[in-house]
Amino acid sequence: MAERELSVIAKTMIVSQILSPLFFQEMRTEKQFGYLVGVGFVPINRYPGIAFYIQSPNIAATELISAMTDFINQGYLALKEMDVKDWQYLQHGLAGQLQEKDTSLRIRSQRFWAAICNKETSFKQKQKLIDTILTLTQQDVETFITEQLSTQIAGAENKADRFNLMSFQESQVTTDKSPDEKFENCVKSITNKCSIKF
Repeated sequence: MAERELSVIAKTMIVSQILSPLFFQEMRTEKQFGYLVGVGFVPINRYPGIAFYIQSPNIAATELISAMTDFINQGYLALKEMDVKDWQYLQHGLAGQLQEKDTSLRIRSQRFWAAICNKETSFKQKQKLIDTILTLTQQDVETFITEQLSTQIAGAENKADRFNLMSFQESQVTTDKSPDEKFENCVKSITNKCSIKF
């Protein structure tokens, strides 16, 4: 997702809205992986991103990443099961959030300064984004999930546009190895789980 196009930003925001309650339901309520569970839209310098996070005191980081990968790979099913009325409600709800007025002069100034820093001096980016969100179709977003986020396309292994960040306690690492071997195994584990497209 290393693009700043409005359509990519809009799709990323919609996917975050769709998957957030489903992720919480599955990972927190059903699987009880941990207390801090969620999905959020995370733009970095106007490059869109989605953060899936779980903090768990009992489940190994690699197991959590595996569960998140399975969840993301099945994310498109949420769109297939969504009826037109729910889709429109979601679109208009997100558009409504973006149309909310700034709550203070400080927040408005921050928004304007961010626009200036991004060379967006017409200050119409927000309205363009709202318009883009309202023109998206369910198929647009479903394709986005399968082509950009999923690690499985038609059964073949795909390098999804994502990276995984894991942390874990020393107790989750085998103690019969030297510190160098532990570190090397940890790096291998992270490398095997991590893929980034540029």
